[in-house]
Amino acid sequence: SYCTMIHFLCTHQMLSEAKSLIQVVVSRKGKGSASAVFAAILETRGTQRSDIYVFSGLITAYLESGFLRDAIECYRLTTEHKFWVPFDTCRKVLEHLMKLKYFKLVWGFYEEILECGYPASLYFFNILMHRFCKDGDIRLAQSVFDAITKWGLRPSVVSYNTLMNGYIRLGDLDEGFRLKSAMLASGVQPDVYTYSVLINGFCKESKMDDANELFDEMLVKGLVPNGVTFTTLIDGHCKNGRVDLAMEIY
Repeated sequence: SYCTMIHFLCTHQMLSEAKSLIQVVVSRKGKGSASAVFAAILETRGTQRSDIYVFSGLITAYLESGFLRDAIECYRLTTEHKFWVPFDTCRKVLEHLMKLKYFKLVWGFYEEILECGYPASLYFFNILMHRFCKDGDIRLAQSVFDAITKWGLRPSVVSYNTLMNGYIRLGDLDEGFRLKSAMLASGVQPDVYTYSVLINGFCKESKMDDANELFDEMLVKGLVPNGVTFTTLIDGHCKNGRVDLAMEIY
């Protein structure tokens, strides 16, 4: 059978031929066939030790055919049967999901592979947080932030700023300032972006005195305001009828 031949080719390191044959099987069986194909491959395994190549190849074949859920199901079946999936294969699935902008699916899959030993990446956590904040899904953004320390990493100023911006966009200034306090407590120094985000929060709520205080605090700390900081303050004062103060800043 095709499955027996796939095992044979992988065992004898004829990997490109095996890949082509796996692709044939996936194409013929089509969408929703992951469980049946996996079972057939498992049944024909015998004593051959070609598991890594075969199951990794199967996941990749489903992925390249556009059968995303089959690829993920194959990954789950592989790990359930205690076979190892190379990190490179996991990365391909993640990249494919990211490309399609299935961010909730990305997060779910990322959590699964982390549990199986996939190396955690602060950069990737920050990207996911940014996406969820942009979509207004602060609950998921907070979950991603909380997972950073769970997996032995330390949130950076970018991590804090990203989540803070998410809360401020939703009008939650209290949570924004709670994060600023948490930053300081963990030894991470707020930067210009941190202050710009919080100043923007005050301006949105027409709390211009508080915004000015925060601006002064930033200067005392030796931080140099950027264009965003100035524009935010000027816009805030203009909207609150204080064109004179806006002109002073300008």
